[in-house]
Amino acid sequence: MILSRLIREGEKRREGKGTECDRWRRGAILLVVIVTLFYAGRVLVRYRPPGTASVPPLSVQKPGTIAVAVFGDGCDEGVYFLPRGAVTAELLEAAGYHGTVHPRDRVRPLSEGDRVTIGGEPPSLTYDTMSAATRLALGIPLDINRATEEELQLIPGIGPVRSAAIVAYRTSHGAFKSVEDIVRVRGIGNNTFNRIGRYLVVESDW
Repeated sequence: MILSRLIREGEKRREGKGTECDRWRRGAILLVVIVTLFYAGRVLVRYRPPGTASVPPLSVQKPGTIAVAVFGDGCDEGVYFLPRGAVTAELLEAAGYHGTVHPRDRVRPLSEGDRVTIGGEPPSLTYDTMSAATRLALGIPLDINRATEEELQLIPGIGPVRSAAIVAYRTSHGAFKSVEDIVRVRGIGNNTFNRIGRYLVVESDW
């Protein structure tokens, strides 16, 4: 009886010690979890997913700006929105281009829809216009006196028949003096003009 009682008391002590150890173990694990979550939270606060960086100031279209594209080696290619009256030097600076170009090019005024390409050795600049699709996507109207039949068909409301009629009228009667003159084209009335007029423009050099 005495031996049995001693054995039972010994087992109780072991169970008590085990319970105390378990409590310490659970406490240590909980502490590790709390510390881990704390530091993970700090990392998540600092982390900024790709694409959420601050937007460069010249990559947003605003009133009073013109859209100009630049491509070539040594620059951040893309479309930039510069103040009206900007010159090529401002575009090159915005695109991070640090090469040498002819002084005449640096002061050349830029126009809405211009596309500047850097190439050659020594580097030189070539100027042309963005594609019709890019211009329309940026809200830049097409010059009715330069647009081809295929380009005109990108405009909602102008299909193959109307685009051919516009080009044929332009060929036989000369350049349009204003966008409103398009109603003189057979098959284009005021209702059609109200739909397509905002996509067209007559450049000042006509």
